[in-house]
Amino acid sequence: MSQYTKDKANDTQGERLTGADIQKEFGQHYHSDSIYYLLDHMGFSWITSRSLPNNLN
Repeated sequence: MSQYTKDKANDTQGERLTGADIQKEFGQHYHSDSIYYLLDHMGFSWITSRSLPNNLN
């Protein structure tokens, strides 16, 4: 699952990886709280971009 996550993170299309993707790929259902624990356990962190205020666009 770690390699799958790395591959998706480096995908040039920039799509978001979801729990539904993991369920489809591996046949495992994870509660959304468990996804964060699982990713943290594999050494990943949750980083998102911030939107710019309208006056800076």
